[in-house]
Amino acid sequence: MAGKEISGIAAADAELFRARKYALMRKPEENTREPRDPRVTEFVALIKKLGAEPVWLDAEAHDRAAAIVSIFRSFSPSRSQVWCAIKPMRPDCL
Repeated sequence: MAGKEISGIAAADAELFRARKYALMRKPEENTREPRDPRVTEFVALIKKLGAEPVWLDAEAHDRAAAIVSIFRSFSPSRSQVWCAIKPMRPDCL
C-alpha cells in the first residue's frame, strides 16, 4: 500500500508508487495475465509509467494481503513514538 498521512497538492510525491506493487483484481475465471479490455491495458501501462509493478490477484488474495498490511501498520510505531520511548523526558513527549 502506498500513501501518506497528509493530503493536498503540497503533499504530492511523484515517487509514491515507484518500486511498489500495485494490486489489480481479476475474476477467478480470468486466469490469464493479459487483460482483454483495452481500457485495462491502458491503465496497466499508466501504472508502469508511475514506476509501480502491477500484480494480478483474486479478491481473496487481495483481502488477505490488505489485512496483513493493515494489522502490521497499526502496530508499527511512528518515528515520534520511537523517539519518545528512547528519550521520554523530551518536552514534546510529556
